[in-house]
Amino acid sequence: MITLTSKSTSAPSNRLALQSMLRSIVLLALVLELVEPSAIPSDIPSEIPSSMPSFPPSGRCDWEGFSLLFWRPKCQWVNSYNPVNGTTVDDLRELCARANTQDECEAIRYPVGSYSGVQCFPSSSTVERYGDDEPVRMEDLRVGDKVMTGEGAYSIIYAFGHKDAGKDTIDYYELRGSDSTVLYLSSDHILPLNGKMRFAKEAASGMTITLKDNVQMVLQSVNKVHMQGRHAPYTYAGTIVVDGVVASCYAVIPSFSLGPIFISGHHLAKIIFAPLRYVSFLYPVIGKPEWHSGDGQHRYQKWLLHTFGTE
Repeated sequence: MITLTSKSTSAPSNRLALQSMLRSIVLLALVLELVEPSAIPSDIPSEIPSSMPSFPPSGRCDWEGFSLLFWRPKCQWVNSYNPVNGTTVDDLRELCARANTQDECEAIRYPVGSYSGVQCFPSSSTVERYGDDEPVRMEDLRVGDKVMTGEGAYSIIYAFGHKDAGKDTIDYYELRGSDSTVLYLSSDHILPLNGKMRFAKEAASGMTITLKDNVQMVLQSVNKVHMQGRHAPYTYAGTIVVDGVVASCYAVIPSFSLGPIFISGHHLAKIIFAPLRYVSFLYPVIGKPEWHSGDGQHRYQKWLLHTFGTE
């Protein structure tokens, strides 16, 4: 007699789903490799002119592999600065390509105007980290830390948009509340203003910001200040409480209205960063320092900035 036994099909189905997802991830990585910029052009002189003038250190090249699968060191213009004096971004990229070593690359400075890239928060900003009795400085955060978010719970930092405690001074907005509450963040960083996610540069006296306990506080003043460092931790929740104020983890991406529907840049950014967020959850290794550039910017973000023409 042959006895038929039923076997659960859930395990094979889960394995097939996982295999399909992994194939998709590998395919995406391969596509990104194909669209990666080529190596240093051979027709550009390798020697950096000794007569190159010294410019303010706010504009620079990065020694960056710029690859999701393989490390290919080269010097390239990767920051979103606004050139002045007739200098174009193509001019800056060409000058970067002349460097053959990391020292040569990082020594190059340019005439630039204001910085419009993803800066986020200065080094001195503080956050609540799980397990610490006192708030910790932004510059002391690491991937894997659990920090307080706008949802009133702790969330893990899975990557950084920037992590640079350099000595260069950067323009920040100072949002001062009705008591001692003060938040510093970059102009294009997103935070709740009057209950909607907006850029910090849209803030004005009389508008409200959101505190960690969901209390609304009226802004007394908005000023521009110069501070050191730029840090942009990304949490799974997509928000973070900085100096007691709720802010988005994202910047730059604008909001828009589709008829009566308002779609915030914060929610669009969460969609754009979903691949990195999900993959880092499955493989936390991609949050390690080797997956970030010298200024602490994750390779996925650098690929986004380069591919979609924001630098």
